[in-house]
Amino acid sequence: MSTIRSKTDSIQEYFHRQYELEEGSAEENINALFSEDVAYHLGEGKTVSRESLARSAAMIRQTPKSERITAVSNFNEDGDLVTFHMHVRFRNPETGALDEMESDHVWRFNGEDKVAEVRMNQGEEAERIFRLNKAGQR
Repeated sequence: MSTIRSKTDSIQEYFHRQYELEEGSAEENINALFSEDVAYHLGEGKTVSRESLARSAAMIRQTPKSERITAVSNFNEDGDLVTFHMHVRFRNPETGALDEMESDHVWRFNGEDKVAEVRMNQGEEAERIFRLNKAGQR
């Protein structure tokens, strides 16, 4: 008997594997969930690449688990769309200070059950994370 995994389950499993278990590399986990041409919108016409997502995930994983928060909640799944709230705290590698962000997300999955598009309400805050990568913005 095969079970169909919900898109919400896929997202929760990604966060669990990526940040709690730290199984696989950040890049492997990103590549498993996000399509190669994912459009990750930061607002004002800015997007980041899948490679930049992997670098950001690796940066977050460098923060000790005792200081790090990577919490997702308030899921709502409707067809190919999943909305949820995300709270992230990590140590900023440039300043050494803890940096924190909360945002509401809409993730759209494609026909291959990969995330094809991400929109969030806190694009400016998210840009802080990706600015640390310097490269990766398109």
